[in-house]
Amino acid sequence: MNASRTSSVSTDPWDLYQASVQDSTAQARVLEHLFRRIHRRHTPKVLREDFAGTAQDALAWISLDPAHTALAVELDPAVVERARAHSRAILRSADRRLSFVQSRVEDLRPDTIPRADIVAALNFSIGYLHDRSTLVAYLRQVRQSLSPRGIFVATLFGGAQSVRPHLESFPIAGRPARRGCPATPAFEYVWEVRGFNPVQQRGDFRIHFRIPGNKKAEGGEEIADAFRYDWRVWSLPELTEALREAGFQSAEVWRHTLEESSGDRPKVFIGPVDDLQGVDPWVVYGVGTVR
Repeated sequence: MNASRTSSVSTDPWDLYQASVQDSTAQARVLEHLFRRIHRRHTPKVLREDFAGTAQDALAWISLDPAHTALAVELDPAVVERARAHSRAILRSADRRLSFVQSRVEDLRPDTIPRADIVAALNFSIGYLHDRSTLVAYLRQVRQSLSPRGIFVATLFGGAQSVRPHLESFPIAGRPARRGCPATPAFEYVWEVRGFNPVQQRGDFRIHFRIPGNKKAEGGEEIADAFRYDWRVWSLPELTEALREAGFQSAEVWRHTLEESSGDRPKVFIGPVDDLQGVDPWVVYGVGTVR
């Protein structure tokens, strides 16, 4: 992974990732909304973010409400240290509400960590688990780690178009510096499906960044293979069946959909669905509830 800096503008791959891939504030609100839709008289307070990376979703959760706390679980020690430093810079005295555990998520012991109202495996990170026995064991541990009304939320993608080898490029506007976050330049975010094995349901997925004019060469700088993922693409029946086997009372598929409204724009809402015919590609939430 490469990184360079031009004056105060960062082209560090993690900073570019956060500027292009994550909208953590929106994601934290979705998690809160999901919980309240399921348990209308109760408010979630404790989030556990698995496969946390730089813990941006946990950080956004903390920022939503002074009563919120979060636990971020990440395996890479260098990334954990970066996340700790970043959270201190943003939260300052409130950083005590965000805790970190350096571990594989499947190795967590429920009796050693706080019970969570929500355990989230976002950004398609459930794909890091490659076989069914590991998936079920992980979900069983999650089930034991949740509060009596807890929920598990995972993002998944699928459809024929999502796994065909291709590249997609998206322009990202420059972002000014904010507390704890450096400025980033205008750049291109490139998503690549390098290959997909349908027998194993595993794909080679990559993220590249292009920064125009960042170097003397006319084409600017390209950070190739900034992030690379070897993911199992779990089907929706596979995940919901594994959730039930792990002890969850219910397992549903939720997605953002559009609803007609009286205004000029359709109303966007999120809710459970039982059919995705005609939707390709798709991105959904797999949701398991304790009760």
